[in-house]
Amino acid sequence: MKALFSMIKYICKNWKLWVCGILFPAFFSMATNIYFADILQNYVTKVTEHQTSLQEISRMLLFSLPVLLLLSCIDDIGLYIFSLFLASTENELRYDFYNSLVHTPLKNIQKLKQGEFITRYNVDIEQSANIVSYDIFGVIYPLIAGTGYMVAVLLADFRIGFLMLLLGVTVIILNFSFLRRIKRAQAEILQAKETYVSDCSDVIRGKMSIRQYSAQKVMSQKAGEAANNLYRKECRAVQLETMKLLTSDVVANSCIYLLTPIACIMAACGHIDVSVVLFIHQLCRWFIMYTQNFATSFVHYSKHSLSFQRVNAVISFENELTENHASRCENIPENFAVTFQNVSVAYGNHQVLKGVSFTASPGECIGIIGESGSGKSTLVKALMQMIDYQGEIYKSSHIYF
Repeated sequence: MKALFSMIKYICKNWKLWVCGILFPAFFSMATNIYFADILQNYVTKVTEHQTSLQEISRMLLFSLPVLLLLSCIDDIGLYIFSLFLASTENELRYDFYNSLVHTPLKNIQKLKQGEFITRYNVDIEQSANIVSYDIFGVIYPLIAGTGYMVAVLLADFRIGFLMLLLGVTVIILNFSFLRRIKRAQAEILQAKETYVSDCSDVIRGKMSIRQYSAQKVMSQKAGEAANNLYRKECRAVQLETMKLLTSDVVANSCIYLLTPIACIMAACGHIDVSVVLFIHQLCRWFIMYTQNFATSFVHYSKHSLSFQRVNAVISFENELTENHASRCENIPENFAVTFQNVSVAYGNHQVLKGVSFTASPGECIGIIGESGSGKSTLVKALMQMIDYQGEIYKSSHIYF
């Protein structure tokens, strides 16, 4: 649940959209279906009464139609508000992701390849936004609506309601049994996507070099292997999803196909009215569908939390303009154009510059000479803030990090 707690701040930013988008569809969808089932029950009761006129039945149906349409419209409005919240959350995540990349030291950006950043921005951010939207929606919506249906059926007939509840719990347990394997498969797919995007990015950036060294065949083979690996991972995920559906759907369909005939047998034996059978049939199929969605939402959350971990790793990059760095701006020497003070640069374990200190006064020309690889370009890159370094560089009365 760590990912969910970390995403709560995005709910707080647009909590009005979230509350309306989550609760409106749940309550009004439940109200629509229960009201419609009750109307059907009353309709059957009226039809079986020989003293009821056709005019009275028609009046009952005409009065119920506007109520059903109104409830459905409010349900649709809630879904529209929910879509607005999803778009807003995804936009906030993209802004935080970009803002972190702009303000973090280069050493953090160099930890990941370009393909990894592209995949996390294009794929993982969208998946992460689902945590506080579709995943929560998939839990709260069935919980509210399913509970309402279950209570309604239990009040209609306790025996049918208890059997429906038992089958619903079984569906949830079967879905949870696949949770860990599906999460592992999703992690492998995300890694395979990163590899494939990185290989494609390398081909685009190194196209001239590939031509010069006639390495088209090698690079094509490498990209093909990455694509085939991604395909195998996705096939494995599809197999798991299919197995989950085959097992949980058997129980779900049992609820739909068995409960109504059982209710009919009970009606034939005189235990319940025929009108109650129609009421139970109408709500049972909705209950089991929402139960299936309830369990599936936890499976989706496990996959989306992986994406959030990858996005959060970038959003959590340290800001290079920290208070400690800001405090170093004090007592900076004046009247100097550029000052290097104990500047050191290393590429991995290879030390290029070590403790370089000098001052270039206004109007002064300085030449930097040395063999290839001695650090001339590295010195200029440090001045231009193109690489990370240790030490301090002063320019005009300002310090750069």
